Amino acid sequence: MGGKCCDEVNGVRAALRLGVITLGPIRVDIPTQDAFDSVEHQDPLSGLRAGDVLAKRIVGQRWILIRAAREQGASWQQVGDALGISRQAAHQSYVVAVELQKEHLGQHHDTVRSEAVQAPPSERTRSVSATLHRVKVEVDEVTPVIWRRFDIDSEASLNDLHMAIQIGFGWENFHLHHFQVGYDRYSSNSNFSSDSQDSRSVTLSSLTTAGDMLGYVYDYGDNWGLTLTVEKVVAKRGDPPFVRCTHGRRAGPPEDIGGPWSYHELVAAMKTGRGSNYNHWRQVNGYKFDPVAFDVEETNRDLAHWESHQS
Repeated sequence: MGGKCCDEVNGVRAALRLGVITLGPIRVDIPTQDAFDSVEHQDPLSGLRAGDVLAKRIVGQRWILIRAAREQGASWQQVGDALGISRQAAHQSYVVAVELQKEHLGQHHDTVRSEAVQAPPSERTRSVSATLHRVKVEVDEVTPVIWRRFDIDSEASLNDLHMAIQIGFGWENFHLHHFQVGYDRYSSNSNFSSDSQDSRSVTLSSLTTAGDMLGYVYDYGDNWGLTLTVEKVVAKRGDPPFVRCTHGRRAGPPEDIGGPWSYHELVAAMKTGRGSNYNHWRQVNGYKFDPVAFDVEETNRDLAHWESHQS
C-alpha cells in the first residue's frame, strides 16, 4: 500500500504540469504550472484575483482526491502525510469540504459515497482517565453572566471541550474558534491557520491543572470570548459520563447576532415584547428568545448523543 500511495502522490505532482488527474472514472481538472507562473507576471490586483481563483479551484478539487485515495484503501494517516498535515487535520478538512459540497450541490451531491470513506471507529479511539476536570465556562462582556460548569474526563482533548461548550451554549459549530492557553493557541481548524496547534492532539491533563484559566473565542465575526476556569481535578466515582454539565445559568447567545453589544440589544427588545425593535429581532432571530431559559437535563441528553457517536 505504501508504494502504491507514493506512486499516486508522484502522479499528482506530475499532473500539476499537465492540468488533469484521472482516477478510474474520475477526471479532475487542476490548475497547471503555467497558471501558477502567470500570476507572478500580472499587476498586483489582477494577480490577487487570479490567485484567489486558483486557490478556490485547488480547495474545491482536493476533497475529490481525498475521497479517491480513501476508496483505494489509503488510511487517514497516509492522506495526512501526502498533504503534510496530521491525520486528524486531513479528516477534518475533508469533512468541511464535503459539508460545503452538500450545501452547494444539494441533491446532486453523492452524500452516501462521500461519507462512506470517513474515519471508521478504529481511527477514533479515545483514552479515559481516572480523574475529571471540573471546568466553569463564562461568556465575557455579558451581564448577567451566562455560564456552564462541566465535569469532563481529564484525558479529553481540547476539541472535546470545544464540542461540550458548543452543545452547552446551544451553538451549532458553524464558525471558527480557538483556545488560548498562555501564549499558545489551539484549534481543530489548525490546518487553516499557521499560528494554531491542533486541539485534537492535546488533552486537558497535559495542559491544565486545578486553578488554571484559559480563553476560548468562537465566531470571529461575533467574536464571543469565554473564560474557562479549571476549578478542580477530582477522582471519578463509579462510571460517570465522559462529559456532563452539572450547572449553568441563562440561555446561550444565539448564533450570528453580532456579538455582546447586539446581545444586550436583543435582550432589551425581548423585554418590551412589542415595537419595531422587538419585531426586528424576532425576524433576525427567527424565534422569541428567552434569555433566562436553560435546561441542564436537555443539555446532558445532547452531550450523551454527541458522545455516543464518537466511538
